Amino acid sequence: MDSMDKDKPEVGEKKFPDHSLTETAGAGKHIEDSSFAFARHFVETGYGNIPGDVVEAVKKSVLDTLGVSIAATTLGQGGRALAEIAKEGGGKEESTLLVFGGKVPAWMAAFVNGGLAHSLDYDDLHHEGICHPGGAVLPAALAVAERVGPVHGRDFITAAALGQDMVMRMTAALRTHMLLYNWMRFPVIAVFAAAATSGKLLGLDQEKMQAAISAGLCYSAGAGELLRGELRGLYDGWANKGGIFAALMAQKGITGTQEPLEGQMGFFNVYYRGEYDRDVLLADLGKKYYGSYLGFKPWSSCSVTQPSIDATLKLVTEHDLKPEDIEEMTVTVGTQARFNCEPLEYVRKPKTVMDAKFSVPYTMAIAAVRRKVTLADFMLENINDPVILALAQRVVPVLTSELNVQRGTPPAVVEIKTKDGKKYTTRTDYVFGHYLNPMPWEAIIEKFRDCVSYSAIPLPGKNIAQVIEMAQNLEQVSDVGAIMRLLG
Repeated sequence: MDSMDKDKPEVGEKKFPDHSLTETAGAGKHIEDSSFAFARHFVETGYGNIPGDVVEAVKKSVLDTLGVSIAATTLGQGGRALAEIAKEGGGKEESTLLVFGGKVPAWMAAFVNGGLAHSLDYDDLHHEGICHPGGAVLPAALAVAERVGPVHGRDFITAAALGQDMVMRMTAALRTHMLLYNWMRFPVIAVFAAAATSGKLLGLDQEKMQAAISAGLCYSAGAGELLRGELRGLYDGWANKGGIFAALMAQKGITGTQEPLEGQMGFFNVYYRGEYDRDVLLADLGKKYYGSYLGFKPWSSCSVTQPSIDATLKLVTEHDLKPEDIEEMTVTVGTQARFNCEPLEYVRKPKTVMDAKFSVPYTMAIAAVRRKVTLADFMLENINDPVILALAQRVVPVLTSELNVQRGTPPAVVEIKTKDGKKYTTRTDYVFGHYLNPMPWEAIIEKFRDCVSYSAIPLPGKNIAQVIEMAQNLEQVSDVGAIMRLLG
């Protein structure tokens, strides 16, 4: 029996804009640095300028980011250590540490909470830019909201929407592969957006806002080596801490450079050799918000593995396939997924939790055996499950440039061959959680509740319910800092 599911959602105007790359990117052009355009945009924009779908995306992002951060207090690596470091340092009690409790200076709270946000690789996602906007700005925004509070939900949504738009624009503007030139694009970019988001909540004027973005250049860091080891999951801590510092420096009157982003020795030229598209960076700034393209992860694994997980789940559930029925699973993906499929011997039997999250064969095996993929599947004590490892040995990746995409996550075609000779095939282009196949509030809330169940310190049920309600109605909340106090 053969089946081929190539159905795609109707994309319409929601489709991410495919800006044509020009030959005249910003490099070398004597024009106003884009930091000034962003500064004006942040200062002049109010809640009434934020589209409704972007408001909803921010609200979902707040709940989602808090949830995955809370789960990381037990399942992640390094979060508890960061909290201990922050508490040992002491200082003014301004902002709440998630789960571990207590208050520390805003920048240290952002450091700890930011370090939790991406620890599980489960946070929200901009598929085309390959970045995680929630972890990039929300820990700083929540910490500053407590420092200056009370901050109304509408003001918080505005700052967060602007910050997420900025980090998504900067990543989407890059013409290079995410690790070309050996930079980890998330932390080197996130600090600029975290600085501007913090500046918005601090009420900086246009001149100081540009200075805050400029000061972010002092904290922009993230060599590609961070992909290895537990430091990889903690990088948002530095970006959020640096963003607050940059904004506070500007607030105190410290001025910045005039070309932090596009100068000859500015960000894009130093880090990416000028290989970016200025049109993507600034097109329709203030009219189009990239929050419209924000996605959420249904599974705690690398985004590149998720289309193959989705396709596998479709086949095993629709055709009631059990592990013992399966002879072989072939997955055809773009060559952009090579990192997730090779070396084959290792990705079939990963030795660390992070390597398991990045493995296409291993995550497909989980989906086929469990008919779901949960946080527990990536606990260290569970990654050596003999049934999953045995099935992973029967996963055959096929790489083809025909499935490569200009931007975003390449699709996956999965074929399952059973021991009785039958073949079942399906294809996933837009995984559940992609903005073209969106995750509804019900799924976001279910994910949040599951994540909170892994909290290092159990949180009261009434607090959890109240946080969910506040997130869903964030534009009506008079003091956003109350959310953090319910979770600390």
